[in-house]
Amino acid sequence: MIWGHFWKKYKRFLGYASLFLFPFAALMFDDFRFPKTLFIQKVNSWVVHPTAESIHNSLSGVGYIFKNYVALLKVKQSNDDLTKENARLKLEIFQMQEMAKENKRLSALLDLKKITPGSAKVARIVGEDVSPDRFTYLLNLGTKEGIETRSPVLSPDGIIGQIKEVYDHTSVVVTLLDPSSIIDIVNTRSRSHSLLEGTGKEYFARTKYVDRIEDFKVGDFLLSSGIDGIFPAGFPVGTIVEVQKPALGVLQSSFVRPAVDFDKLEEVLILPPLKAPITIRLTNQGSTQGSAR
Repeated sequence: MIWGHFWKKYKRFLGYASLFLFPFAALMFDDFRFPKTLFIQKVNSWVVHPTAESIHNSLSGVGYIFKNYVALLKVKQSNDDLTKENARLKLEIFQMQEMAKENKRLSALLDLKKITPGSAKVARIVGEDVSPDRFTYLLNLGTKEGIETRSPVLSPDGIIGQIKEVYDHTSVVVTLLDPSSIIDIVNTRSRSHSLLEGTGKEYFARTKYVDRIEDFKVGDFLLSSGIDGIFPAGFPVGTIVEVQKPALGVLQSSFVRPAVDFDKLEEVLILPPLKAPITIRLTNQGSTQGSAR
């Protein structure tokens, strides 16, 4: 009665315990000197050894999986660290490359500064006019840094424009592409002079007031003449890409691609305003007459 009540209450526990203890009990019994009967050998071969082997393999498999899981976690962490380090090194390389490019640009501006008159200043472009027909830039230097209106603005490639407006610490440069810009230029091949004005369109300026008998051809290179009182002589302005000679009329015009690539400007050189040069003209009577331009 008591055993029956005990068995009903603990039969599940006893069943699990017997399954767990049976292999070990068999191993313990194997240490006693029982007669090596055929039955005991069969039990030992068919039950004890396979069960023990299964438990050993299971424990070994769990240990192997755990070790590999930990190893995989370490590999993942290592890969994450390497990815972050790689990104950091790429950023440093990019910054170094940008610094090298900036140093190259500034070196070219400093070389230009050595051959220009007066105390030139290097400025950085910090803004631009977004209007479709206006081509102006905002620079980071103003009156507090000694910048004045009518100051020529150059790059190592050639003329950019002139300062039109000046504030305390900023100034506005009007480029030669702007419709309000006028530059006196000379053709390096034929030595013919002309005025160059902006078209209000990207990439092109245009000559004006050129007699149709003047020698202007596609491919001619234009320089500043220096007689407009704003830009020093001998600086690149652009190249003629098209010449137009209407069937009627006495004038011709040429479209000019600027020497400066305005899409790549970052730093510029600002020269002090030039003093208006004095030119000497001969009259018909052979006398001389001075005039300021």
